[in-house]
Amino acid sequence: MPHPVSPFRDEARDVATGHPIAILPGIWEIRESLAPAFDTPETWVSLFLLTDPTGHASPVMIDTGVPRSTHTVILPALEALGFAPSDLKVAVNTHSHHDHAGSNVQLREATGCQIWIGRLDGPALLRGDRFGPDEIPPH
Repeated sequence: MPHPVSPFRDEARDVATGHPIAILPGIWEIRESLAPAFDTPETWVSLFLLTDPTGHASPVMIDTGVPRSTHTVILPALEALGFAPSDLKVAVNTHSHHDHAGSNVQLREATGCQIWIGRLDGPALLRGDRFGPDEIPPH
């Protein structure tokens, strides 16, 4: 099934393309647009995919992005690197903000992966806490 294309795609910066950007061996950046929450399309959240360069361990996702991220950038990035969705076993949220943990449910449904988060952020995530009127709070 083809992945949906984000209307906020920016090929020049690899934002919302699903193209993983090599940072170091086994560390890949995946950029998801934060438009339309911000007035400028030059804003994105960086998600990271950790892969074992030796091929012995399953990939690990660091942060899940906004709700659309599973289908617009994460699954395409996994596919681009030769992984099936079911190869992803764990996604780790760095914190519970919407732009870092917003696609947890979608990613779990698409891959079956576990979602991990720190003990102090877990309760807020379970309650579905909001961070005021902004969907994406300042960091």
